[in-house]
Amino acid sequence: MSDRLDEVPEMENMDDTISPKRINVPGKDLTMKNPDMQYNVMMAEISKTLGIGLNSVRKIISEYKTTGSVKSPNKKRSKKCLFEKIDDLDRNALRQKEEMQRFNREGRLACLASKNYIYDIRKYREEGRTVYYLDETWVNAGDCVEKLWVDKTIQSKHDAFNRGLTTDATNPTGTGKRLIVLHIGSHKGFLEGRLLCFLSKKNSGDYHDEMNGDHFHEWFQSIIPRLEQNSVIVMDNAPYHSVKTEKIPTSSSKKDDILL
Repeated sequence: MSDRLDEVPEMENMDDTISPKRINVPGKDLTMKNPDMQYNVMMAEISKTLGIGLNSVRKIISEYKTTGSVKSPNKKRSKKCLFEKIDDLDRNALRQKEEMQRFNREGRLACLASKNYIYDIRKYREEGRTVYYLDETWVNAGDCVEKLWVDKTIQSKHDAFNRGLTTDATNPTGTGKRLIVLHIGSHKGFLEGRLLCFLSKKNSGDYHDEMNGDHFHEWFQSIIPRLEQNSVIVMDNAPYHSVKTEKIPTSSSKKDDILL
């Protein structure tokens, strides 16, 4: 019995002792030294002592009051990609390698397409089929040649004036109006009466902007009856050469338009 009574004071002394962790708590240390300290001042002192932001201190205390515990922030470490691990010299080398591979890949595809085109044209010609080529271009009203034929029998300007001739051609001051030209032809020459030429109305650097699917479709229908039987037409991949009759539905399309 006496042994148990001797152990009781020791247990009470153990409860009264403060662990090292409790002594190092900034909030309790401040309240023990200055019980009348204001809340905002205490938050600022804790932030200064711990070396963290004031908002972080307030957020942690608010979380503790709400949940009764504080969770440690689980920050995911972002893995560095290959470009971040190497220097600029190696990065440039990798970029050049990638561009070279893309260039070789596109070059192989272009060569393959050219081979297929030549093979098809050769096959059509062996079959005796007429191959027509169509394309668009433009010409300015002010375009002129740099060299002209000269009549060396003219001795002077007075001689040319007497014959009703001029001594030189006057170049225009500007390019003038632009004409859009569309035509089709084969090894036999251009298709007669199927020249499409009109005045440009758009001030654009690309003459393809003047054409559209409706104009090309109307002109194309007019040339089909004039072509030879079982013939072949070669054209490029201009946008107005292949126009979709029905638009692909989108998220903003109406139900009636989709069902139609």
